[in-house]
Amino acid sequence: MTDHLLLLLRLEELGYRNIPPEAVRRLVWTIEFPDDRYDNDVGEIVRARRRPPAANAE
Repeated sequence: MTDHLLLLLRLEELGYRNIPPEAVRRLVWTIEFPDDRYDNDVGEIVRARRRPPAANAE
C-alpha cells in the first residue's frame, strides 16, 4: 500500500504545492495498477533501459 502523505511530500519537493491531502488519498485508492501478468515484463524493460552498453559492444 502506498502512503498518500509520503506521496504528497514528494509532490511538494517537486514544486506541486497546495494539493489537498484528501485528493491525493482518493487518487491513490482509485488508481488502477497494472495487471500482475505484466509486472515482470515492465520490470525487465526498465532494467534494460538502465543497463549500460557493454564495453566491447559496437
